[in-house]
Amino acid sequence: LTDAIGVGVNYGYPISDTERLNFGFGLESTDLKLGTLAPVELYDYVDAEGDRNNELNFTGSWIQSTLNRGLLPTRGSSQKLSVKLSLPGSDSIYYKLGYSGQYFKPLGDTFTLRLRTELGYGDSITGSELPFYQRYYTGGFGSIRGYKDNTLGPRGTPQEFDPDQDGDPIGGNVLVEGGAELLFPMPFIKDERSVRTGVFFDVGNVFDTKRDGLELGELRYSVGFSLTWITAIGPLSFSLAKPLNADSKDETEIFQFSLGQTF
Repeated sequence: LTDAIGVGVNYGYPISDTERLNFGFGLESTDLKLGTLAPVELYDYVDAEGDRNNELNFTGSWIQSTLNRGLLPTRGSSQKLSVKLSLPGSDSIYYKLGYSGQYFKPLGDTFTLRLRTELGYGDSITGSELPFYQRYYTGGFGSIRGYKDNTLGPRGTPQEFDPDQDGDPIGGNVLVEGGAELLFPMPFIKDERSVRTGVFFDVGNVFDTKRDGLELGELRYSVGFSLTWITAIGPLSFSLAKPLNADSKDETEIFQFSLGQTF
């Protein structure tokens, strides 16, 4: 559990009709509160780094978009490069680099192919490791459907007295995600701007490269069916997914939905 309070300022500047630069500075204080059943790795981090972290952060990003519309696009692409850096004077000095992108290609008058990827890497500059509350997590809607939210990747070492000896997810310093989706209008509904269905293939995971390295054999896969409906209260998205290579510790979830997120 983390309690955080902070203040920041952000500035954005368009550099072309399709590109934008964003910059920001923020001051944040984070208190770390561990429960009695928290994984051993989290206790080790607090013992080494303390239970309070004060940071001065810089964030920057480059964003490009040629999508033909903001919701349920059918052509074009978008991408984002980002960096987050805690500056000297912070209790923990680290950096995070990220890239996300998506591409829409019409296939005739009915179908649209969507390709997407998201990559992330982070590491400590002065400490032993990336603060655990800044690690990457994946699984669930918006990432690898068919797996419960934020449950994939490395698991911590459980306490000796923990009745559940599987260990809790502790995230990783590397994120790898991707997917392909064949989109098409809902049968008998002509307004493709409000309802869209598709079949998808998702792949990804998070990795702790300092502990286990980058084991691409641990990538998780799923396939399924998706539906997005633009309503008066925001986008409603649903999926029915089948994990293809879940192991015994993975937490799966066939039906998932989200309010306010299109995917």
